[in-house]
Amino acid sequence: MSFGFSVGDFLAVIELVSKLRKRFVNAPVEFKSLSDEVKHLSVALQNINDFDLDDDLNDKQKKRLNANTEACRETLDSLSTLLDQYQEIETVGSRPISRRRQVWKRLKWDPAPAQDIQRQLQSRIESFNLFFGSLNAEMNISQNATLEKIHQSQRTQEEEKVLQWLTDVDFGAKQTDYIRRRQPGTSEWILQTAEFKHWVDTPGALLFCHGIPGAGKTITAAVVVDYLATRFGNDESVATACIYFNFREVYRHEELFMNLLMQLTSRKTEFPERVKDLHRQHKDRATRPLGWEISEANRSVAATFPKVFIVVDALDECPEGKDYRNMVVDELLKLRATKSVNLFITSRPSPDILEIFSGEVHIEIQATKEDIEVYVHSNLKLLPRVIQRSSDLQQEITSLISNAAEGMFLLAQLYLQALECAVTAREVRTLLAQFQRQSSLQPGEDRKLEMLSKAYDDTMGRIQQLPQSRRQLALDVLMWITSAQQPLTVSQLQNALAVEEGDTEIDDESLPDVQDMVTVCSGLVTVDQETDIIRLVHYTTQEYFKGAWRRWFPHAQSQLTVVCLTYLLFDTFRTGICITDEEYESRLESYPLYEYAANHWQSHYRPGEGNDEHVLEFLCDEPRFTASIQASMTFEAEGFDRYDRDEYSQRHFYGTTSLHYAAKPGLEPILLRLLENGHPPDPRDIHWRTPLICAAHNGSAEGAHILLERGADANAKDGTGNTPLLWAARCGNADVVAQLLPKANNVNAKDYEFGRTALIWAANNGLEEGAVRLLLKHGADVDALDDDNRSALSWAAENGNASIVELLLGHKADATAPDDNGHTPLAHAAFKCHEDIVRLLLPAIRCTNNEGFSAQIPVLPAVVGNSLSILQYLLNEGADLDLSYPDLKGTPRAPLAWAVQHGNEAIAGLLLAHGADVNFKPNYDDETFRRYQLRLDYDDKW
Repeated sequence: MSFGFSVGDFLAVIELVSKLRKRFVNAPVEFKSLSDEVKHLSVALQNINDFDLDDDLNDKQKKRLNANTEACRETLDSLSTLLDQYQEIETVGSRPISRRRQVWKRLKWDPAPAQDIQRQLQSRIESFNLFFGSLNAEMNISQNATLEKIHQSQRTQEEEKVLQWLTDVDFGAKQTDYIRRRQPGTSEWILQTAEFKHWVDTPGALLFCHGIPGAGKTITAAVVVDYLATRFGNDESVATACIYFNFREVYRHEELFMNLLMQLTSRKTEFPERVKDLHRQHKDRATRPLGWEISEANRSVAATFPKVFIVVDALDECPEGKDYRNMVVDELLKLRATKSVNLFITSRPSPDILEIFSGEVHIEIQATKEDIEVYVHSNLKLLPRVIQRSSDLQQEITSLISNAAEGMFLLAQLYLQALECAVTAREVRTLLAQFQRQSSLQPGEDRKLEMLSKAYDDTMGRIQQLPQSRRQLALDVLMWITSAQQPLTVSQLQNALAVEEGDTEIDDESLPDVQDMVTVCSGLVTVDQETDIIRLVHYTTQEYFKGAWRRWFPHAQSQLTVVCLTYLLFDTFRTGICITDEEYESRLESYPLYEYAANHWQSHYRPGEGNDEHVLEFLCDEPRFTASIQASMTFEAEGFDRYDRDEYSQRHFYGTTSLHYAAKPGLEPILLRLLENGHPPDPRDIHWRTPLICAAHNGSAEGAHILLERGADANAKDGTGNTPLLWAARCGNADVVAQLLPKANNVNAKDYEFGRTALIWAANNGLEEGAVRLLLKHGADVDALDDDNRSALSWAAENGNASIVELLLGHKADATAPDDNGHTPLAHAAFKCHEDIVRLLLPAIRCTNNEGFSAQIPVLPAVVGNSLSILQYLLNEGADLDLSYPDLKGTPRAPLAWAVQHGNEAIAGLLLAHGADVNFKPNYDDETFRRYQLRLDYDDKW
């Protein structure tokens, strides 16, 4: 065999395949499977032929392709010989126009040789597909690496540090893993749609792609990112960024958009000054940028690109709590408003998300039958021998599953997994009939979800039939993955599974093999190769176990508590804290579950499950407890340049006692036991916090009650001047406020950081109306001001707390007082588009100063907030539309001037229609301004 690669040899194989395909014309039905395999082989070869095989392949790749090509030729020669046995040449017509053709002989069919060749063809197809996938991935990586190398060489070391400072969230690893998992050639249909092509070519376009669970939305998003990166990878005027939401990974709003800023910034050859400024402003103070700063920076950097593509996957898995999802969508739409940003968003078709994008172009993502056929066909080799020996069974499986899966890759995967347990052809056909029956029921998304749930039930049924040790391993793996508070790496889960109650060290011989961990779970679990995270195969799997945990893992929380506490009590941790970063990192390397156990054991603890003695043993073991505090505090500090600060592991934990730790919701029985065992109620940590301050901060009303009953100081101040009452109000813990008010000796005490009272904090954080009413009843000053001269009313107005605004106004709060930037409560409400608040405040302002009323009603905030309805309301109420007023940066601006600068046609038109003064001196070109002057009606179009 020659190892020298020749493009000619490869092309000769393509030509041979083409000739063989023609020989199957009018073939008997017995040859259909072989014909299909040759067709699939032709597609695989053509995919590879799209590359420049001389220039694009390195020596190793050429050697691999040459070996595959020669093996393929041998198989094709065998196929040609087989066809010769069943075909003969006959002459058709008479001279001189006669021609020769191949016709099929009437011979008895022997299936054995054909089945052997079919298996060889399947193996060759798989080899070529794998080669194509790796080649495609390596080409993309190579192109990206080349461009990145150019960028890297042009960046200074300081700029690289800034990029690292921005974020440690890595969506690039997810993108790589998703592309690696994709079956080559699948999910590319979307690239050919008119909607997608229009989206790519139209600045500011939004394409919303919805699909049922398991339809391949994430892989489709990855295909789009890969396509954009390949097409525009060498074009520095185009940026592509991606966001992958996952139900198990919750990022702070700031984290998410800092990552987006990093992705956009990394595409710039000339490092953006705005990002450098952001870094300078926060680095030395060890603070992180606020949401509005990140938002402004993203828009600033995005505006420097003629074209930006942002792909957002699984928006439905973005958390809804605290209005988080709406904040994310609003921020994305603000970016889109720059006109250069195109958004591609995938989601389940939930009603609230469909409503958000009701006016946008939609595409339904559904796996095509052809894509599922390719997927099933490529996985046939993993099925039992009874299937591998029968081309008829393979054909039935491919055809039936591609139909029964109803556009869901996930269901096809579960069906294939079910077939792995079959040992006879009869069992295979019984399962196929079952799949077919399920797919023939009433159509609709709910039924498809029921099909998935039934498939999960069947899978768990098969797991229950495994030998005891393998069954227990599967249940333990699934229990940990579904119950853990964060995604786990393989090594973390291996450690967790190896621990038994009473262990004092990890027994390496108890660590399960990762392949066994995955295999016993029958397709429900997978490992992300880029991140080493072991996870459930799909979020619907998590939803299934969320509804069925009592059935499969009734004691999960208790078991996880015991494992975590056993781990934290290992002999090696009796030495206490690590005194250097290097020692701490060595500890984590040797004990990968340590940070998880330290940070999350209390999340799994449930009172009354019999684990109180374990908890007390741990909390009263000072060296081991203090070591765990070091781990949990360092874990929480990850967002603040964890590995970019010297002694990062030494900064957070000194002085924390078990009583401080137990002042949390859910740990009240432990807190009581500690106090009963003689622990004093008011120890101080390094930040001068008492356990009562911790209870107020954490929202443990029962814990606060227990501590107050045992003499805890209700008026103790921490190092920032915060009392328990201030912390309770600051954190929105109404029940704790009610506990503390009777014992507070100064309800108007202010903290040292911001000069805020409990009432100001309560209004700022949307505390329940009843708690605010209690504060006022106990003498809270309704017009107290913080260090920025902002009152409780000012904060409540900005945050849209209508009931609090109404309550404060009822207590005669000053509705006209400006803060240090000159903004009144009404201005803050208008800036944030809270029309209901504006309508509450305006009558109060009129009552305060009816004669100078118009001067008290600035319209600029409504202009900046881009609210036509608020602007119209203010103008109707007599507001001065030419009154200059400070913008968000405190710079006085005329409303029309601001609208002109920001190109807001509707707002400027409304101002002009009401007679706004056009004789200001804007710093814009005369033609733009002249066009505004000529507008007489704000509905007119240019």
